[in-house]
Amino acid sequence: MVYETIRFIGVDLAWSERNPTGLCLISLDARAELQENSNPTSNEEIVGWILEHAPGSAIVAIDAPLIIKNQMGARQVDKLVTKYFRKYEAGALPANLGNASRGMEILRLLCKEGFSYDPEIIPRRPTRTVIEVFPHTTQVILFKLEKTLKYKRGRIEEKKRELARLQRYIETLTEIEPIISRNAVFDKICSSEISKMKGKGLKNHEDLLDAIICAYTAYYYWYWGNRKCNIFGDKENGYIVTPINDILRSQIDGSVSST
Repeated sequence: MVYETIRFIGVDLAWSERNPTGLCLISLDARAELQENSNPTSNEEIVGWILEHAPGSAIVAIDAPLIIKNQMGARQVDKLVTKYFRKYEAGALPANLGNASRGMEILRLLCKEGFSYDPEIIPRRPTRTVIEVFPHTTQVILFKLEKTLKYKRGRIEEKKRELARLQRYIETLTEIEPIISRNAVFDKICSSEISKMKGKGLKNHEDLLDAIICAYTAYYYWYWGNRKCNIFGDKENGYIVTPINDILRSQIDGSVSST
């Protein structure tokens, strides 16, 4: 089947404009390919890059809270994701207006340019949508992990080993449906020697790998829809789109039927 060109952009949003944000682009035409990546800092640079690389049908998947109404504590969606993914150690960080408001500004700017925040898309059809995602939940489901990869905290050598594991898992996206086709950009990223990285270079590579996971989550959701994904929360109070497995599906369905 040949689709209209659609682009999937992953955004590993830094909590502050002082730090780089990881961006990447998966473009689907005759086949899906990883094509571009960047590390801008300001909101304007991020939105400008997205608009430049997504002039038409696109899903922008952002790892950051996009709707927050609570002054303190955690959103309901954060609590839901933690409830179902706790056993994988993939609970969501509690987001509130005091610690995580940047994503709301990015969403506002993108909606001004014609993007929708409604997660209820029709699979494999044109759309122009922004969704909130969480790379850790995508990783544990797609890569069948018992626990999350520990590349965010800890000793530097252990972080590097776990990040190298993530890089190897990303290489398997050429085998998971829907597949990413190999090309020079993909091969260069997947052959990067993480053990030799340090400082800013290491952090930028970590952000890039997370952005790839975000972009692939958008691709996966566009391809499978609710058949293999779930929307936790709602667009009024915040939601997270994530792949799920059969065990989680039965737990979610059981919880809904009991209420």
